[in-house]
Amino acid sequence: MDEKDSEVVVQYLKRKRLEEYLIENQKYLYRIAFSYVKNTDDAFEIVQNTIYKSLSSIKLLKDINSLKPWVTRILVNNCFDFLKSNSKIILSDEVFEKTNDDNKNILDKIVLKKALDKLSPKLKIIIILRFFEDFKIKDISQVLDMKENTVKTNLYKALKILKINLGEDLANV
Repeated sequence: MDEKDSEVVVQYLKRKRLEEYLIENQKYLYRIAFSYVKNTDDAFEIVQNTIYKSLSSIKLLKDINSLKPWVTRILVNNCFDFLKSNSKIILSDEVFEKTNDDNKNILDKIVLKKALDKLSPKLKIIIILRFFEDFKIKDISQVLDMKENTVKTNLYKALKILKINLGEDLANV
C-alpha cells in the first residue's frame, strides 16, 4: 500500500467515525442549536448545515480524538452566523432538560434562565458548554478558538455576573 492509498483509507475511516458521531449526537447538536435560536425549524436547519459542513471538510480534521469540539465549533459558528441578524441569543428550556434533578424546583430554573439571558453571547456559550454540556476548558478553547486562559477568565467573569444577576432576580421573586 503506497502513501496515497493509506491517505484514502485514513480519510475513509475519519468520515465513517464522523458519520457515527453525528448519528449518535444528533440530539446534542439540536439542543445546542435550539438554545440559540429557540425555533425548531431554524435549529434543524443549523444542524443540517453543520452536518454538511463537517462532512465536506472532514479532511481538515487533524485529530479524530477532537471530533466533538471540532463539530461543536462548526455548530456554534453556524449559530452565530444565523444570529447575526438577531440582536440576542434566547436560551431555551431544552438546555435545562439535563438539569432535571428532583430537588431542583421550577422557580430556580426560571431564575437561572433569566440570569443567563442577561449574559453576552460569548459568556453564555462558555457557561452552556462548561456546565450544561460538561466540556473541559481545553475543549471550550478549541470550540471558541480562544486561549485556555481567556476561556477561564471569561468563565469566572460570567460566573461573577451570574452571581450578581441571580441575587437581583432572587430579590425580585
